[in-house]
Amino acid sequence: MPQTLSKSFEDLRREIGWMIGQSRDPESWEPELARNVRDVIVTGLSQFYWYTPPEGTRQHSWSFLRPSKLLKIVASTDTYDLPTDFGGMYSDGFTFDSGTQQPIKLVSEEELRRIQGTMAKTAKAPLYCALRPKISNEGHEQIYEMLFYPSPTAAHTLRYRYSVIPGLIDDSNQYPYGSRLHSVTILESCLAVAQRKFLDAEETGVQHEMEFQKCLAASIYRDREFKEAADGASMWPVTDTPTDLELNRETLMKRIGDHVFDKPNRGSWSHDEKVRLEQITMDGLRKFYYPMVLPDEKEMHRWSFLYPSHSLALTASDYVQELPDDFGSMMGPLHYAPGSSVLYPAIEEVSEAQIEQLRQAGDFTGRTKYYALRPKQHGEMQGTKYEILLYPVPDQAYTVHYRYETNPRFLVEESEYPLGGQPHAQTILESCLFAADQFLGKPKSLHYNEYVRSLQASVSYDRQQSAPETLGRDYDGSDVPRDALIFGVHDADLNTVSYNGTLY
Repeated sequence: MPQTLSKSFEDLRREIGWMIGQSRDPESWEPELARNVRDVIVTGLSQFYWYTPPEGTRQHSWSFLRPSKLLKIVASTDTYDLPTDFGGMYSDGFTFDSGTQQPIKLVSEEELRRIQGTMAKTAKAPLYCALRPKISNEGHEQIYEMLFYPSPTAAHTLRYRYSVIPGLIDDSNQYPYGSRLHSVTILESCLAVAQRKFLDAEETGVQHEMEFQKCLAASIYRDREFKEAADGASMWPVTDTPTDLELNRETLMKRIGDHVFDKPNRGSWSHDEKVRLEQITMDGLRKFYYPMVLPDEKEMHRWSFLYPSHSLALTASDYVQELPDDFGSMMGPLHYAPGSSVLYPAIEEVSEAQIEQLRQAGDFTGRTKYYALRPKQHGEMQGTKYEILLYPVPDQAYTVHYRYETNPRFLVEESEYPLGGQPHAQTILESCLFAADQFLGKPKSLHYNEYVRSLQASVSYDRQQSAPETLGRDYDGSDVPRDALIFGVHDADLNTVSYNGTLY
């Protein structure tokens, strides 16, 4: 067996025996002395493991009493025994030893019971866990078990950290925890106890107690050098170098996670944390898409990128046509697609009641001249969607162009980008960080002023992008024919004819 500087059970017994004037050979001791020395070692180790800090100083928790442990869970089983030396969870849950699953968050048993009524009872991997004491018979040590929810449908290997309750050292378990680096401190703790128990303090003094306190301070300093990084929560994920300045869902939530939880790595987010970050992101995007009224302005700015151009294929004999799922409202008229020798006038918007009144005379077919919008019957679970009513009913396939206000959707995939693009990326970020501070209940957000400044810059940029470079030549048109002033040379009505007052 290799020689080390660690103090074993036999080493401690010999040192104590020699200090109190007994033989260094424990085999020659009387049974009473052997029992007393054993009690001294138990007290000395307890004094070292759970020392009482001097007044005004904080308790130090030994790193070697917080080991990492694996727990294997199997499908369809949600309750597992914890080690017999378990003294409490040091980590705030479990992480998966492989894969990309979210960490399992530790909650109270009462919270877990409440969650059970609101979520699915099974899942591929658990999302929550709760610690509870296991029912034991009188005379047996208390042990603990861990309850997982939802119950897993697949096997997993989990990792966690816990506080150890050290066991006794004896002939079969020779070395105490920490002895490799703290053997002298452990020895002095045991000798201080032996000095109090076996020797007259007035004659021998308290030199071992004083020596123990000095060694203890050195051991604490040495153990703090082993302090680990904060479990990797604040570590940024390893990703490729960005090639542009845009923000997608992954980048946006990474910044919010760092701001809110000091966790930019999504692999360290629990289920609860991920949901909270998604709610914050929703709030921030809403603040950007439908911004506040800026100072010195009367109305909210409407972003040009929320009014895309769209084409709609009208099918023959269909009175009702579907509109896009993100349709919010119509912007401007419907125009027939170009490419024909005939330029049709725009389709006029009327009310649904007017369309129905026209249909009372019969569902005539021909080129559509009127349209109306109405919400579809989808119910509250699917949100409001719209459809378009046409009259006359199209007699053939037509393609019409129009612009509409879109209802932005949330970012679901990590690679999805918010609307607005790169020019508004900073505004979107500041909007979300401001929303995060509001979500956290901070009365004053450092990001509010930055959000307002970024919003003003974005509004200015959007107005420049959507405004024409010129409104045309300003000239005296008093000598221009009236019809030219009214219609203009490009008006579609120039290529239409009427018969008995009906426009074709």
